[in-house]
Amino acid sequence: GMVDRDGILNFANDFLRAAVKAAFVPDAAAAKKLRLHLADYFQSQPASLRTCDELPWLLWQAEARNRLRECLLDIDRFLKIHERNQEELMHYWVWLGEEREMSQPLIQAFESWAVDRGAKPEVGYGASRMCVFLGYAGLDAESEPLLREAVDIAEKSYGRDHPNVATCLNNLADVLQKTNRLPEAEPLLRRAI
Repeated sequence: GMVDRDGILNFANDFLRAAVKAAFVPDAAAAKKLRLHLADYFQSQPASLRTCDELPWLLWQAEARNRLRECLLDIDRFLKIHERNQEELMHYWVWLGEEREMSQPLIQAFESWAVDRGAKPEVGYGASRMCVFLGYAGLDAESEPLLREAVDIAEKSYGRDHPNVATCLNNLADVLQKTNRLPEAEPLLRRAI
């Protein structure tokens, strides 16, 4: 009665799913307990696309607000969730009621995460992804210092004329345009081109 879909076991039909649910998950409290148990398992695993698909969803379904917030502030997990589905990531912040205040805790978490890694390309990439998400949330101004850091790291890692530097310059110019600072954005766009 089970089907393997790319390594994920699932019920072959909804009737079987309903029968198992009726037999083993009699009420909402039992469902919450099982989801939290599964969340514990996924949280103990390294951040991967699979764990970052399951963990936040389980915490959201179990209404574990503090754990979900902690999960979203884990930058390795944040980046994997963002890579997979930016809209879902925003959905979790909206559900937490922090979509307008999330920039400061995210930036603080990012800075702590970045200290352990130094000026490596992965930090520049992470800064760039964080800024893309903050821009998606309409929090462009808060992302500018991170984008400047991403440009600096990319230049040190790849040299001034690398395509990754151009991408960072373009993202920074986009933020400057959105914050109505066109004279600052133009030379960055020219350099990116």
